[in-house]
Parts: sequence; C-alpha cells; structure tokens
Amino acid sequence: MVANESNLDSLETDQVSSYFLNEIDGLKSNDGVIIVGSTNHLERLDPGIAKRPSRFDRLYLFPSPDFKQRVAYCMFWQSKLADNNTIEFPDQLCEAIADITHDFSFTYIQEAFVASLLVIAGGEKGKEKEEEEEYAWVVTTKGGGDLEDLEL
Repeated sequence: MVANESNLDSLETDQVSSYFLNEIDGLKSNDGVIIVGSTNHLERLDPGIAKRPSRFDRLYLFPSPDFKQRVAYCMFWQSKLADNNTIEFPDQLCEAIADITHDFSFTYIQEAFVASLLVIAGGEKGKEKEEEEEYAWVVTTKGGGDLEDLEL
C-alpha cells in the first residue's frame, strides 16, 4: 500500500499510537536513542505526541525559502549543471525561477528541477510536437506554508 494524504489517517490507529508511545515511554531503557520526527501537518498530530515534554523536546519550523534563498538554491543547481553542454542555464533564469516558486519548499523546487531534467533527458531534437506532448503530465504542485500559521 502506498501512503498518501487520503489514507494516512487510516494508518494511525489507537493501537499504533499506543505502541509508539509505549516504545518511547515504556519500561525499556531508551538511553542514547534519538527520535527524529517530521511532518507537514503539526496540527494533525496527537497532542500526546506533539505537545508532551520529553517525547519531542525540540520543535523546529522550516518555513518556505524567501526570494533570496530561492535564487541561491537555483544557483546551486546552476553550478551542478555547469559542465553539461546541452543545457543552457543563464543567471537571469535563477531569478525567474525564484519568482515563480513563491511558497515552494526546497523539496518542491528540487522536484521541479528533477522533473524538468527528466523531460529534457527524454526529449530529442527533431521530435514531432505530438511526441513532445507525452511529457505534458509533468507538473509540480505548490508546497510549503502549512506550518507558518502554527504557534509552536
């Protein structure tokens, strides 16, 4: 089964939550164990996990990158592709990409680059327009921003 947003809630049952909390708080020693959790929806977590001291002692919010950070991330990708003679990646493209990726997380920007590179890798010069349209399904969705309104 592939977990997606529509069936994630069905994976979290009272039995699963109880088992998880018993592992954290149980009688067995957890010395030297570090538990790292990640979520895009802190508000959906059981308060017994998200708000109780000693379970997750530190909460860090990683907001979506601002314009300057998005430009810098595009420049990082530009440097990774600098040795590739088949891809043109001029400096002004970094700012243009940063402009259209407002509220994207770094992960979504990365996915946009990877998806674009896959389309480029699959394309050939001289292909008919209809053949090129087979890659029209490649899209990225707007991400980030979900945690910005939460009080931590």
